[in-house]
Order: sequence, then structure tokens, then C-alpha cells
Amino acid sequence: MPHDLSVTGGVSMLKDDVNLDLSGSKIDLRLVQEVGGFVGAGWSPNDAWNVSTEIHFGNERVWGLSARYNFQ
Repeated sequence: MPHDLSVTGGVSMLKDDVNLDLSGSKIDLRLVQEVGGFVGAGWSPNDAWNVSTEIHFGNERVWGLSARYNFQ
């Protein structure tokens, strides 16, 4: 039986975030401006442990898995 189960999701967008101006020359390192999304789920079997996963799709395709322990 899950102690605490959570589900997340949303929209993400990559924007231009690196602009350099060196000696009058402007360098614009543009990232692709695409909209993507993510969904995830987390589970806490007790107050100390948390296990979660998240999948990003669209502008970036990654999958993440994490486990955390809270020292009390």
C-alpha cells in the first residue's frame, strides 16, 4: 500500500539563454525554441525515503530516476 503517491506533469519550453558581446561582436548561441512536456510519478514508502521518475518529451527526450533519503 503506498504511503504517499504523487503524479506530476507540465509543459516546458527552451528559450535563447546565451548571448555574448565581445569587442563589438555579438555571439548568439540559440537553443531550439520548441515546446515539450513532462510527466512523472513519485512514491514515499515512509517519511525518510522518496523514489521518483520523470520522462521529458518534445524538445528534449530524457528519462530520470531518483531515490532520496532524508536524514532526520
